[in-house]
Amino acid sequence: MRYAITGCALIFYIGQHFAEIVPRGNKPNVADWGNLAVSGYNTRQLSKLKGEMSEMSRRASRENRENMEIQQKKLGIMKDALKVQFAATLTLASIEEDIVELVSTAGTISNLLMHQENRENNLASLRVIMHKLNRSLDEIENYFVDEYPEWGLKSVKDVKEVIERNDISVESFSRSWEDIAKVEELIDRVARIHDSLVKKLTEADS
Repeated sequence: MRYAITGCALIFYIGQHFAEIVPRGNKPNVADWGNLAVSGYNTRQLSKLKGEMSEMSRRASRENRENMEIQQKKLGIMKDALKVQFAATLTLASIEEDIVELVSTAGTISNLLMHQENRENNLASLRVIMHKLNRSLDEIENYFVDEYPEWGLKSVKDVKEVIERNDISVESFSRSWEDIAKVEELIDRVARIHDSLVKKLTEADS
């Protein structure tokens, strides 16, 4: 059936272009008919090729647009993550400044809580500091754990160093029973996020 249709199309083409190939008054010979057939076949093939090339061009253009949109989205996410990381670094620096200023006269948190003078105010300030550290951990989990675990690991290490450097520990808060659980929860959370990120990066490398 396909060959019959093709043959009809060829005959139609020959009829339409016969005068162009065979000059008026000349009797067509076998070569003329052959040239006309080849010309018709070539025209159809060129038309088909042109259509295929146009479709390929449209497909490539569409894929390029989609790829550009994906890259722009990834770049936007990365920019947001960089902003968060920079802000987190500034926040940690500010938190540590608050701790140093708070314990400047006592030397350590433990010594600070030994004194009854301004004890409640000092405890309130320490609770705010722990709240800020937990907020820093929130940002690490929200922005870095899934998309940028390397940055997340660095950030959680920074939080861990602030806690250890300033002796934020259960022992330091032993004179404030109501805060021991909060301190322990903070330290455990840091360890949990740290171990999760290390595991994630190790699995990615293997």
